[in-house]
Amino acid sequence: MIADTRLKALVADVRAALTAGVSPIMRDGTGVSELEADMAEEAKRAERAREREMAALRDQVKDLEVELQIAAAKNEEANKVVEQMAKLSVQSG
Repeated sequence: MIADTRLKALVADVRAALTAGVSPIMRDGTGVSELEADMAEEAKRAERAREREMAALRDQVKDLEVELQIAAAKNEEANKVVEQMAKLSVQSG
């Protein structure tokens, strides 16, 4: 009985010593350290931020494409007006 109690106490001491420097995540058997979990979470945050930046850039490109189309339409209209004025100038001259 005394030997059994001592053995249990020794096993408990060994277990406590082994798990003292281990995060709770490692103790649950997943094999993922707290640092690894933090790094994975930071990587996910960075990926989400990158995706938001990419979406913002796509929106900006779409806006610029629309502005380019508007500018092209205005340029075409201006060219028509210049042609009409040239025709009128030739006819009246």
